[in-house]
Amino acid sequence: MRSRLSLTTLILVALVAGLVAGAVAPGPSAHLTVVSRLFVRLLQMLVAPLVFSTLAAGIAASARTASLRRIAAAALVYFVAATFVAALVGLAAGHALAPFVPVAPPAGVAPAPLSPAVAPSFADTLIPSSIVQAMAENNLLAVVFFTVLFALAVRAIGDDKAEPVRRLLDSLAAVMLRLTTGVMWTAPVAVFAASAAVVAGSGGAGLRAFLALLVAGYAAILGFGALLLVVSSRAGRFGAAGFVRALASPLLLAFSTASGAAALPGAMEALERWGASRRSISFVLPLGYSFNLTGTSVYLPLVTLFWAQLNGVALGWADQAMLVATVLVVVRGLPPVPRALFLVWGGILTQFHLPPEGLVIMLGIDPLLDMARTVVNVGGNCLAVATLARLDRGDADRAVEKKGPIPFFVSPASRT
Repeated sequence: MRSRLSLTTLILVALVAGLVAGAVAPGPSAHLTVVSRLFVRLLQMLVAPLVFSTLAAGIAASARTASLRRIAAAALVYFVAATFVAALVGLAAGHALAPFVPVAPPAGVAPAPLSPAVAPSFADTLIPSSIVQAMAENNLLAVVFFTVLFALAVRAIGDDKAEPVRRLLDSLAAVMLRLTTGVMWTAPVAVFAASAAVVAGSGGAGLRAFLALLVAGYAAILGFGALLLVVSSRAGRFGAAGFVRALASPLLLAFSTASGAAALPGAMEALERWGASRRSISFVLPLGYSFNLTGTSVYLPLVTLFWAQLNGVALGWADQAMLVATVLVVVRGLPPVPRALFLVWGGILTQFHLPPEGLVIMLGIDPLLDMARTVVNVGGNCLAVATLARLDRGDADRAVEKKGPIPFFVSPASRT
């Protein structure tokens, strides 16, 4: 029986091979940037239609359940607050990383500093004069703003007229997801070329910078996860240690596989055994998987500041405020395809006039950071369920209130 290597494994192998090639043959490796640039152009081509189709299809098809209105409103407040704090933590980690980032940009990447004449205002970025222009420029804030208005209008016209539009959006989203998945399987070739070119141009300085990014990334993402655990347990009045024991198995699965989807069934069962109601779990947890990606919200500002610093680009406070606003919007409903995060980050690079080569270089580093990001994404959603459990009447007399040891949960995937 043949075993097929995963995309993550191929990317890691390509990264190591590229580092070796750049060190052994720096001359030829320096010319490989053309390969990574072609891959970047492919991804940039997909960003706007993918975000529009998946987000519009999700909003237009969402159910209207009046009985869950209160918990839905509370979940939205929780998600926005957690995402906002996560983005601020990512910014702080990016600034702390600055002393370890070399001033000189990698070979083949020219600095592209922002200027007041080029940087658009927040209003211009949010509300486009033309949605076609916004899509052509990969202005994610504007694309998301238009998409939300469009999807809400679809819901408002009535089911008879809206149903054909919903079917069209579902089909368009399916096509874009299939196309994106196909393009992502060419990523190992681009990662090999980009990593070889970086080593050929910057040598040890570039490698030390990316090692510092790994350390800062883990410290920021896992540190935020610990902060969220403390604050949520205080707000929800439950024991933090007992909650971690109850969710240990799905969280370890999320870390080891770097897959939130793989940990979802175990997380749902663990939360029910811990004491949350089935109704609360089935509503808040899937909603959080689409709208409460706190680990990702730490990651995006961190790597954006890192790449800006590496290329000698100074992002002012107004630019950083817009970066936080962008993160608050774009992490809602990321497309469910491998490395879809990089499609969104490519749009952020374009929005802030940063060299797009960072997209391919970070693809090689990301599998190492993805484990920490995934465990905080999953843990943050489980904490949302636990914190909001008191708003669900069905949870009032459940084990959230009970004292005593909480049974350790063993997921079905780990049973023999």
